[in-house]
Order: sequence, then C-alpha cells, then structure tokens
Amino acid sequence: MGIFSESIEANYKGNLIEVEAMLGMGNNWKNGVSHYRLVINNEVVDERTFHLGRIILRGFVNTRQGTRDSVRVIINQGLLRTSYILEINGQDYNFIIR
Repeated sequence: MGIFSESIEANYKGNLIEVEAMLGMGNNWKNGVSHYRLVINNEVVDERTFHLGRIILRGFVNTRQGTRDSVRVIINQGLLRTSYILEINGQDYNFIIR
C-alpha cells in the first residue's frame, strides 16, 4: 500500500473492479489499521479492516453474456509491501495501480 492510501483497478468484460486501501490515521480509525474495499461498477460489495496478514474480499460481476462470475481479491499485507491477487472464476487477472 502507498503511504496512506492506494487504489487499484481492473476491467473484466465491461465491469470495473477496484480495490481501495486506506491506512487508518486519526479519530475514526486506530492508527496502523488498514481498511480495504472491493468496489464493482461503483458499488461497494465487500470491505474489511485489519492489521497485517492475509485477507480475502469477495463479490460477483454480471457479464454481457448473462453469466455471474465470482470475484476474489487476495490481499497479503506485510510491513513493507502489500500484494494483490485478482481471481475471477479461479483464473488470475492483473490489476493496474492508479
């Protein structure tokens, strides 16, 4: 994650998939706690708050072909680096960091 926040995105069959990451600073968040949101087509579908470690965000996308595909974002947060893995129906896809 960047110093205080990070936003990454992917486009899948016309669907915008975003992950927003924010480091908690101030009165609303405990210092050092990270908050992650999975946003699909501008709608928050899953969100979690945690310290270090691994977390999974889940959701679904509707495709133009009429299917409902499973979305899973695996976040591995360490002290110096955060990695993101996007899986859709079990297949890996790449994110773009904004």
